[in-house]
Amino acid sequence: MLSLAVRLAGILCALAIALPAFADDVQDAAKLLKAGQHKQALERVNKALALFSRLGWIETEGRGRYKIIDRQALEDRATL
Repeated sequence: MLSLAVRLAGILCALAIALPAFADDVQDAAKLLKAGQHKQALERVNKALALFSRLGWIETEGRGRYKIIDRQALEDRATL
């Protein structure tokens, strides 16, 4: 089984690739990860993903899999 740090790094990479405009949130989580604060970084990512899901911007497709539904809304949010 992969460690929490490895799984979190994978999530961060996927978000950075899928949503370049999501950079601030990804950078914040990456800083926490680099500082060894894995739990806090994972909480940051999970909180953002939960919000985006509630807003209908993404859908969960099983454990650790997400589908972007409204890319424009995500990009608009990132430029606020």
